[in-house]
Amino acid sequence: MRRQLRDLQPPAHVFRPVDQNGLDMTLLRDSIDSVGLLVPLTICKDVIVDGYRRWLTCKGLGWTEIDVHEVEGDDPDQLRIVTQTRHTEFTRNDKRAFIGRYVCENPDLPVGVIAHYFQWSTVEIEELVGVGYLIPEIQKAYRDGRIALADVFHLAKIRDQGQLQLWMDGTENLFDRAQALHREERSARRRSMVSRARGKGYTALVKERDNPSEAGLCLIKANAKTPLDGWKACMDWVLGNGM
Repeated sequence: MRRQLRDLQPPAHVFRPVDQNGLDMTLLRDSIDSVGLLVPLTICKDVIVDGYRRWLTCKGLGWTEIDVHEVEGDDPDQLRIVTQTRHTEFTRNDKRAFIGRYVCENPDLPVGVIAHYFQWSTVEIEELVGVGYLIPEIQKAYRDGRIALADVFHLAKIRDQGQLQLWMDGTENLFDRAQALHREERSARRRSMVSRARGKGYTALVKERDNPSEAGLCLIKANAKTPLDGWKACMDWVLGNGM
């Protein structure tokens, strides 16, 4: 079957950004331009289920029509997930991100319904959401049906101590509290990574100087109250007096 390109819609969620000038897209463009489209697009209700990059490439080449294979289904996104899991570029992280978004948008759905919907096993759904990363108390609560998969998705991203703290505070608004704590922990980890990167940069610069011991004297004189103050004092020495 052939369809007009202008009548087709891109998928609602693009799991990985497409670089039109990247090597993969360049090779795909050269292939389609020289030998044509070897694999038709898969569409559902005029939405692209499989073949988004091919569709972009053909549009860029100025095509007006394209070969398609049309399938039936209630949800093009669901069909797209099922279709693309057979491809190597659809990674576990992609699946986890989509499942996480889906369970958060549908917090009352049990794991069996979600597994049937995506044609995956309940074990795989629970692994993707992160049941195995919960502390024993929360794992038992999930097995007993006291908390939902949506709660699990955010709790599983928090360290054990944070999980225990939230659990001791009760299950009320657990979803929102777990989400907020995850954002706080992620910000703290990001600040720590930035601090370590700055420290490595400072060390590399100090090694280029003849008297790195002067950096220690600089820290003492600065009377730094925090690591960031100390880093700033050292950088002042490296970029200024230590030149």
